[in-house]
Amino acid sequence: MKEISGAIFDMDGTLLDTMRIWDEIGPEYIKRYGQPMSLWERTRQLTLTDFCVALHDDCGAKESAEELAAEINGRVDAFYRTQAAAKEGVFEFLDRLDALKVPTAVATSTDREQVVTALKRAGLYERFADSIFTCAEAGAGKESPAVFCAARRRLGTPAATTWVFEDSYFAIRTAKAAGFMTVGVWDVSQTRRETEIRAAADVYIRSFYELEDIF
Repeated sequence: MKEISGAIFDMDGTLLDTMRIWDEIGPEYIKRYGQPMSLWERTRQLTLTDFCVALHDDCGAKESAEELAAEINGRVDAFYRTQAAAKEGVFEFLDRLDALKVPTAVATSTDREQVVTALKRAGLYERFADSIFTCAEAGAGKESPAVFCAARRRLGTPAATTWVFEDSYFAIRTAKAAGFMTVGVWDVSQTRRETEIRAAADVYIRSFYELEDIF
């Protein structure tokens, strides 16, 4: 069994089966402004605010970044209110961490208001109400470990035994470089990078049920 003193979870694609809304909207807006799809690979790690700034500044969007963010937020909010759901085995694994007295937090690129909406819809908000950390509030996307470090400080646990659960290859690399242990969580949106994620993460799972014999 592996030692775990704290657990930090990404939300979209990790705790929740919600990454598909972002994988639908991001490419749609890039195509709208006549940009190549390779741009999505370079911008998908950005916060919504930074993505909208890129659409306006680099892609020629006539709308302001604020107008684009409001438009996208409206669509995402509707999805979160009606469709956000926990991934397989999430509740059972969180119950196990509670039994082990392991503190938990959420560290996400999604804006706080949407995080609250999504977690409430999925039945997870009460578990994380006091330990939600967003990249916007940390001042950097997940190319920086700022949001993970902010969450770890709240948990009060050492990085070496604090595990970051992520579906994203670049976020796993960021967390590992900052000294965290990592669990790569399968999500259909990351299928193309599964081999890289498996190689980068300390543990790789396709379901949270697989963690029963690991922690």
